[in-house]
Amino acid sequence: MRALLVLLCVIVLLGGGGALYLRAHPKITSLERLSDLPERRNLSTDPPAPTPPPQNQVTIYLKNGGAVTGELVQETPQELTLRFDYGDVGFQRAEIERVASGKHGTDLGGMRMPWEGKAKQAEWSYRHDVVVKLMKGTVVDGDITAVSPEALTVTQALPGGGTIEHTIQRADVEELLFRPVANERSAQIEQTLHTVFPQMRWFPEGMFTIVTDSTPPTVKQYRRTIRELATDWYLTFHPLVKGRSPMAQHYVVIFEDRNSYIEYALTDGIPGWLAVGYFHPEDQVFYCFNMVGERFSDLLYEVYLGQFREARDRVSTEIKGYRYETFEQAKKKRQYLAASDVEQKRKLLEALWADDAGVDLSEVQAANSWVVEGLAGYMEPTPVGAVNAGRLAGAQEARRRQQIFPLEFLDAFRMGSFLRMAQQSALYAYAQSWAFCHFLMQRSPDGFLQYLDRLAREQPKEGEETLGWLLGALGKEQRPLEQEFLAYLEQFPAEDPFWLKQKQAFLDLRAELIALAHRLSH
Repeated sequence: MRALLVLLCVIVLLGGGGALYLRAHPKITSLERLSDLPERRNLSTDPPAPTPPPQNQVTIYLKNGGAVTGELVQETPQELTLRFDYGDVGFQRAEIERVASGKHGTDLGGMRMPWEGKAKQAEWSYRHDVVVKLMKGTVVDGDITAVSPEALTVTQALPGGGTIEHTIQRADVEELLFRPVANERSAQIEQTLHTVFPQMRWFPEGMFTIVTDSTPPTVKQYRRTIRELATDWYLTFHPLVKGRSPMAQHYVVIFEDRNSYIEYALTDGIPGWLAVGYFHPEDQVFYCFNMVGERFSDLLYEVYLGQFREARDRVSTEIKGYRYETFEQAKKKRQYLAASDVEQKRKLLEALWADDAGVDLSEVQAANSWVVEGLAGYMEPTPVGAVNAGRLAGAQEARRRQQIFPLEFLDAFRMGSFLRMAQQSALYAYAQSWAFCHFLMQRSPDGFLQYLDRLAREQPKEGEETLGWLLGALGKEQRPLEQEFLAYLEQFPAEDPFWLKQKQAFLDLRAELIALAHRLSH
């Protein structure tokens, strides 16, 4: 699933777009695309009838408050083994409160996590905000103090005082579990999304909540992908995120239908036909269509390192005004989505854009574009941090064409994803951002993480360039650093561009089909 999601990302990006952000308004003539859109699918349409449950379906109630439903395939005095779409999982008897026949109180994915109570309380039975779930099902509730490519170190407090250290091999770790966030800001975001998307379904996943109209089997893939990427991201950037807490629960809106996504993205001024997904910095919501992979690390960066988003939230009277503005915007978006007449849609969309035009973004502090895009590219391959072939090909082409940008130019883009750059130049910037982040993570990881930590903690003064922060953290001068980066690029063998690989794949497939047809005809 992950490979397919990444492939979709790369195809769309090379088709002429990247992750475009708020205020990247296309020209008004882009509205003409509305007349070409097919009738929007009714989100209230019931999903297909579910498949019959297995004969040995049981629900296990765990002592930590969670519950899980699956097919019972093995039972021993020590553990019970349940079968899921993604494999068999064993549950230790010591962790089980009771077992009931059939499905009880779990969601469409067959699970109820400890924090998913009836009252939507963010209950959490563990002492730490992030805990380690092992392959055998055991949860280690302790402080993750160190992470290496081979193992993690978890420290647990003993009841009588003192601590004990566990060294856990990475191969034994299934995933990390994250405490959900229940606060006023999260409630505001949820209320707005309920107003705009009343027919969508909600699926809590730790500190994330999926809002989607996709069918249950697809939602299972979303949840699995989110768990995998969140785990990889946290462990990769552990020195940076350790001890930090998310500012709010983070919501991922996933449209099953691409045209529905494009239609909604227009309300935020985003040309959805060019961008597979985008993070709305004011809404603090990530929007995409039936994919989660590449852009998801942008959201993770915002979860832990976002800062200075809304200065107006500091004043209670302005909070009230903001709530009203948000609610009114949500109602307008819902009216737009429900409208069937093209001319009516045009008028509603123009009204939404007119509202946005008066918003001052000077108070919103965002990470530099190369940081966000570079980390997204770094997270894309499996395993995390491997060579990103698509980005490498772009960086090598930029090098051949002498289009590698000086660092001071790359660092000048502070909002969004290289807004207002020409299309080909933006693609080169994406590629260089990945290559530079990969270079820094390989050669100077401690200094790079120190720089990212400062970006999260401090707001630069007026006119201050954060490039100096990077150079200071690395202990290097700019021009020697650029030369070292170019030499790093030279070590990689030449990579064919994605379009050429795609064309060759199509030609190979065509040849195989012709050969098959020839054999069948004889």
